[in-house]
Amino acid sequence: MMTYEDMQKQIDQYNWDDGFEFVKNLLNEPLCDLALAIKIFYLGDGYGFLINGNSCQNAWNTLMQKLYQDILAGEYKNNHPYEILLTKVQVYKMKKMNIPPVFYEGYEGD
Repeated sequence: MMTYEDMQKQIDQYNWDDGFEFVKNLLNEPLCDLALAIKIFYLGDGYGFLINGNSCQNAWNTLMQKLYQDILAGEYKNNHPYEILLTKVQVYKMKKMNIPPVFYEGYEGD
């Protein structure tokens, strides 16, 4: 079983051209929390997914749709603080598109 720190290091070093099995496995790890799920979402071009929609059907889109739904469904707990690094313009666009705040507001912890 990996530690949370191991999971963070591995996703930071992951080559997304190698497919999505590793990412799926990481998301299913018991220690995967909302902070790591959001990080994976944005490393996988989550912003492009949110802004450009999900019209094509491919492995990337399938992964992003599932991760998006899992985040909204509360599948991941708020165990660690996180910051989402977006510009004011990006946040404005997301708000105008009625994208849920979890995708543009960070979590400072309790």
